[in-house]
Formats: sequence, structure tokens, C-alpha cells
Amino acid sequence: MNRLRVRDRTGAATVRGVFSRVSTRSGRGLLPLGAVLAVLLVGCGPDLGKVNFQRTTVPAEAGGGQGQVPTGPIDDPAVTVAALRTVDPCGLLTAELLGKLGTVGQANASGWDQCSTSIQDTGGKTVRLSLRFGDALSDTRSANGNVEGLPQVENKLDDTSCFVSAQTSKEDGLAITVQVDYAGGDPCAPGRTALRNVVKAVHEDPPRFAEAEGSLVGVDPCAGVEDATIAEVVPGEVQKRNVNLHTCGWSASGPEVMLEFRLAYPPDDGTEVDLGGGVTGYQDTVGAGAQCAVTWVHRSVENDRAELVELEYRNYAAEDVEAENSCGKAVETAKKVVGGLPGA
Repeated sequence: MNRLRVRDRTGAATVRGVFSRVSTRSGRGLLPLGAVLAVLLVGCGPDLGKVNFQRTTVPAEAGGGQGQVPTGPIDDPAVTVAALRTVDPCGLLTAELLGKLGTVGQANASGWDQCSTSIQDTGGKTVRLSLRFGDALSDTRSANGNVEGLPQVENKLDDTSCFVSAQTSKEDGLAITVQVDYAGGDPCAPGRTALRNVVKAVHEDPPRFAEAEGSLVGVDPCAGVEDATIAEVVPGEVQKRNVNLHTCGWSASGPEVMLEFRLAYPPDDGTEVDLGGGVTGYQDTVGAGAQCAVTWVHRSVENDRAELVELEYRNYAAEDVEAENSCGKAVETAKKVVGGLPGA
């Protein structure tokens, strides 16, 4: 299994782990937020850095957002996991919301949760911007501002790259994140402006995906597996959490299960397995440990893409990988998930 090497929010090179790879498996062209910008950095066209532009072409905004950092629980109904699950991020990367930054280009979707665009500022510099809903925040990074009533977390990687996030769930560590690459000035400034306008729109009437019959876009993956089924493969006291808007994880002391819904291209590798009801899954071992994932097509959509389901079992604590039978457990659990999905 190929791994993507990208910069994390500390600026260091890192190899993405399994939980961060939920948007890349069997999703040709669907890179995670950091990787999208890393790819764009490689082929940015002419060297605009040799052109003399002022470094303040995007209107500057004071760091730290609006007012004091909010404390206490986040109880904003507009930014719950359920409320954000069907919001269309590309519908928010518009001239109406981002026009203050310059001329807004075409929005390009990566699955349900992520969208990117390029903006030409008044000095000719390019602002490359990606928006992601349900982004995972580091547990060690504290909020340093306020954006429309939500804790703002800002992380400037270097002179040209910045993450600006609005924390939406402290329990799950999730956020709405804008990542910016900009050589025309402080990259955090356009990030703050974009994030503030996005969160403001989310509080009003955000664009949403049309939910076709049988679609998984609005379905809670944490409700996709019965507790009794989880207990069969994850014994003991189980912790359940939203990994992102469309992925749920169950973990205990050792074994873990993850269920993900995503929009991508159908799987084209792995071992075929019969999941019952005419559904064919593709079984694939992950890494060298006791990890196995089963992916199947739930519903075909336009442009040769599909709504996919992936059920993964792993146990890093397993002493005997073969005896752990991770693929057997993944397949048996997947069979019980198939029949409970809408339109199945």
C-alpha cells in the first residue's frame, strides 16, 4: 500500500497513518487536505517570486480572530457533525464569499468534505486555498482566537503556508479548516478572511448536497454498526468517536474498527469477497500489522464515481498477526453492515 509523504501542521515530513488515510484509499485523485496543497506547490507555473509585487496585496486582518478565545463546551447547533455532514464546501468557495481576496477561480471538489480553489490577488499573486469540513485537530494545539463565536486555531508553517481552523467539536477534535499557500504576504491573513466568511455562511443558510434516495452523504456512520456486532470483535469497554464527518471509529485496549463512507472511484485492487445480497467487497491488508480493510460500492453516481463503504479492523497489540485473523473479522463485520445501509 503506497503512503503519501506530506507536511503535517508542524511543517515536518510525516507518513500518514491509517486514520488519516480514510480519504485516499480507492479514491484516485482524492488527496487529503495537506497533500492537495503539497501537490499544488510542485507545479505552480511561472516563478512569480521574481516579480516585484507588494506583500500586502491581500487586505491584512489582525491575528487571533475576533475577540477572546471562547471557553467551555461548543454547543453551536450549526456546526454539529450531523449539521455539517451535508454542507457542500465547494458551494462556499465563491466570489460572493471570497471576492475580497481577489478573482476567484474554479472550485474543485475532493470527495464530500473538501474543496480547493485558486484566487488571483490585485498584485498578480496566487492564493491557493483549500477548505475542509470535519478536519482533525491536534490534541496538543490550543485555540488562539475567536471566529464567529468558535475557537480559532491558527498554525503558520512558514512564510507562505498557513492553516486556520474553527473548532467545531472538542469531544471529537474536529474543525472547519482553511489551508492557504500564498507568496504575496502573510498567508494567514487570507485564511482568516476566508474562514470567517465560511463560518458566517454556515451559521446562515449554507449550500447542501442533494440527498438522493439511498445516498450515504447524510448518514451517520456511528449508527452503521450494531453494538453487539462491535462487541464481537472489540471486547471490553469500547470508545466510539467521529473520526471525521463520514467516518466512525470504535476502539478498546487493542482492537479497533473503523467504518467510512466516501465519494470516490470504485476499488480496482484487492481480493474479491462475497458480502451477501449480491454485494462484492474488495479485501486488502494494510501495512505489516494485523490490519485489514474491506471496501465495496454502495451506490454508483455520475462521472464513473461511486459512494463507497469501507470497514477496517486492526489490532496493533496483536502478538500473532496470522492468528488475529484481521481480514476474517473485517469481512464478517462488513457482512452485517451491508444489510443495514439505506437502499441496500
